[in-house]
Amino acid sequence: MFKHNRTTARQSAKRCVFLAAGLLLSNAANAQTEPVGDIFIGMIVEQQGQLILERCDVGSTRYVLHNAVGAGDLLGDLRVLRQGNPQLQAELIASYREDGDGHILDVSAVGETVTGKSCHLIDAVEQLLADKPAPDGKPDAALVGQYYLSGVMETGSELRLKADGRFDWYISYGAVDEVASGRWGRKGKTVTLLADLPSAGTPIFRADERLEWDSDAERFMREKARLKREAAVSALCPWNIASAASAPAFATDDRANPGPAEIAKAEQAKVVAEAARDAATQAAAKAVESDATDAAREAANTAMSAWHNAHYEMEQAYGAADIAMPQIGSPTMPAACALPMEDYWAAIPASDWQGGIAVVVGDPAREMRLSRVGVTFIYDDGHHEAAETGRGGWAFAPLRTGASVVQLALAMPAPVSRSETLAIAPLAKGVQTVHADLQQVIKPPFEVMTLDIKGQDLVPDLMPRGRYSRH
Repeated sequence: MFKHNRTTARQSAKRCVFLAAGLLLSNAANAQTEPVGDIFIGMIVEQQGQLILERCDVGSTRYVLHNAVGAGDLLGDLRVLRQGNPQLQAELIASYREDGDGHILDVSAVGETVTGKSCHLIDAVEQLLADKPAPDGKPDAALVGQYYLSGVMETGSELRLKADGRFDWYISYGAVDEVASGRWGRKGKTVTLLADLPSAGTPIFRADERLEWDSDAERFMREKARLKREAAVSALCPWNIASAASAPAFATDDRANPGPAEIAKAEQAKVVAEAARDAATQAAAKAVESDATDAAREAANTAMSAWHNAHYEMEQAYGAADIAMPQIGSPTMPAACALPMEDYWAAIPASDWQGGIAVVVGDPAREMRLSRVGVTFIYDDGHHEAAETGRGGWAFAPLRTGASVVQLALAMPAPVSRSETLAIAPLAKGVQTVHADLQQVIKPPFEVMTLDIKGQDLVPDLMPRGRYSRH
């Protein structure tokens, strides 16, 4: 299904969709030896200077934590996270051993961490009751169904009331799409929708589907590399833009026929333009040298501007002289300012694939892929590769011989500014999709909506001219 959605992405750059699914193990061909240990999830507490994991289970089993040999100071990192966050929930990859009556975990990696929220059942129930007030009334089976809005121009909206007391709501107007979900209830002739609000303690990201490397991944990776090269060339050669030729001046019946003066002026303009062309060529070459100064780069900008002006004056002069303008060429740009000519849409044979490791970040509920999400690929050999998602929610990291990515550190940009780390099954090559729950960071368009029951329809208080009808 994810492949189908990537096909959709090629058809519409505006909206891309991928469906949430369970994490798939990589194929045997790409399998790598996993770190020795199991996954332990719980609360990190400190007792007499020793970090302890309280397991997220009914018994709250406690384990004393130690750094595994060769793992670095992971406990030091956990202590930093606990500063100002007494509630720290963590996913640890560790090996278990006993020391007398004590339980010991030798920690080899730290996975996803969440601050400000307890994972213990009693704490979770109390938090749930405190954070989620109940809507007025109770779900009514007679109202369960799919409703569509009518009566509001250029606006599409759907409301689904579910039997379990949950609702899904969607609206589209102009270029704006908004969604909300939460709980609903009926009291008398009124239905109340109570939207779920963002929760600072609920994780945004989770590892989703695992995919093989294919032609789409290869093309997106090459496109990202191309855009990076273009940005580098643009920064090095800001004058590196094509000049547009002006339309030649047209002779009119009421002006005198051009004579020797006009011809002489045109020839002189050609001499000036050729000199400006050569000066721009020399200035550009100096501006891209390894030891080029800011003054040299500014001189290149000035020389290119002078060339464009001189070329324009030559066009005007030859037009006024009513003679054909000679082709004198353009300034010769340094090799560093040139980009290779490529057919971006040509098929890429599998034998030519470079391959890599990719992450795709998106929110299926909103049918969105997310750009500008920071992604740090953490390999099992200790290497870190920083990247950022671009068009289509893609971020890439290179293949490393004998190494696999085992963690992803993800960071939402401002104004959200939240970071999380996910532990994933070792990925030596391929694509890891990541589900981003934007409901945890985007305030819903409403907190409470009431709808009056009018026969078989529901009339919203926020849109009194509209009504939701069941189909």
